[in-house]
Amino acid sequence: MDSGLISLMDGFLAELKAARSAGVSDVVDASLVALKQASHSRTQDRAVLFNHPVRVASLLLKYESQYSADLIALAVLHNTFEKGLFSEIELASIANDKVASGVAFLSTIRGAAKITEIRDFYSEVGKQDGGMSAKVKVADKLDNLYMLCFNPDATVRETYIEEIQTFVLPLAEKYLPRAFGEISAACQSQRVLGFLDKNKELITARRLFDEN
Repeated sequence: MDSGLISLMDGFLAELKAARSAGVSDVVDASLVALKQASHSRTQDRAVLFNHPVRVASLLLKYESQYSADLIALAVLHNTFEKGLFSEIELASIANDKVASGVAFLSTIRGAAKITEIRDFYSEVGKQDGGMSAKVKVADKLDNLYMLCFNPDATVRETYIEEIQTFVLPLAEKYLPRAFGEISAACQSQRVLGFLDKNKELITARRLFDEN
C-alpha cells in the first residue's frame, strides 16, 4: 500500500483506539481490511477510494459522541457500491445486515440526480436505521465540501453548496449537531475561495515549505 495510505490508516486507527468503546474494534477492523484490499486492487484512484471513507469515519469520531461499531463501519464502506468495489453478495460477507442495508440506501442517489430525487432521498435518509445513514451522509458531504474548491465548474460548486445548505444542514442540526457550525462555515469559505488549481497550490505549498 502507498505510504500516504498507510499514514492515513495509522492515524485513523490511533483515533479509533483513543476513542473506541468495547466491541467497536472487530467490526471496524474487518471493514477497513476489506476496503484496503478492494481499493488497493485498483490501478487508478486507489488513494481516493481509500482516503475519503476513512476521513468520513474520522469526522464521525470527531463529531458523534455516541458512535457505534455499525456507524463507523458504515462510514468506512458507505460508497463501496457506488464505486463498484463490492457486489451485494461480497458486502454481505463483510458487514452485518444493518450496515449492508445502509450502504445500499446511501447508494440510491448519486451523480447528476434530479432535484426531486435529491429531495426524496433527504426526506427518507433520516428514517433509516435510527439516523445512522443520516449521520454518515452529513459527514460524507462535509468531507466532499472541503474538496469542492478544486472543481473548476462554478455552477457545480454553487449547486453543491445550495444542496448542503438546503438539505444537509437540517440533517446535521438533528443528527450530528456538533458538526453544524463547521458545515455552515465551510459553505461560506468555499464561496469565498472559488476555484483553486490543485497542482498550482501544491507547487506553491512545496516552494513555501522549501523556503522555510
